[in-house]
Amino acid sequence: MTLFICCDSNENVKQINSFPVTTPIRCQNKISIDSVFMSYPILKIDGNYCCIADMATREYFFHLYSYPSFKYVKSFGAVGNGSNELVMLTDFDFHDGVVTALCGADYTIKLFNINTPQSPKVIRPQKKNDYSAICNGCDNTFYLYSINGDKRILRIDTCGKVLSEGLKAESLKKEYPRMTPNYVWQSRIRRKDDVVVVPTICGDIIDMANNNL
Repeated sequence: MTLFICCDSNENVKQINSFPVTTPIRCQNKISIDSVFMSYPILKIDGNYCCIADMATREYFFHLYSYPSFKYVKSFGAVGNGSNELVMLTDFDFHDGVVTALCGADYTIKLFNINTPQSPKVIRPQKKNDYSAICNGCDNTFYLYSINGDKRILRIDTCGKVLSEGLKAESLKKEYPRMTPNYVWQSRIRRKDDVVVVPTICGDIIDMANNNL
């Protein structure tokens, strides 16, 4: 049985005891991509496009393909300190033709519009925590996972202002004396309608919270 476990009794956080329906996943198709070299790629689909991020690249972090034909379109987000570049790529999201790139090295978020050649919009979170994951809130807001501080999820606007914070850090076991709770329980973030889902990487916990936390 799979459990949804909340770490707060707040009424905005839902607790679900089991899934009513489970379905096995089967591979329907395999597509070979040999246009670019990628190590440990992450793939995200939005409409008629697929964006593939190469987190360990030495040239471009992002490679855009048509979907579902997977024809190469372009590469962008070069490594560097320029306005169209990224020092490093920590995490990203892809929604409505915009790639939201989180750069943990310099505490910035860059928004690359795949349909325009303009320089990306830069967002600097006013609260300089160490962030490991990002999700586009689809309403001019963004969700960030913080690996330090007493709350794990922060919601910010396009100016970097913190609108809300939520999900307290889990208690650590004795075998992790030198790690902060947020680091051990760091997660991905996904948003669907008015629910934010945060599955933990270390442990069998999935938090589901109201999108305002």
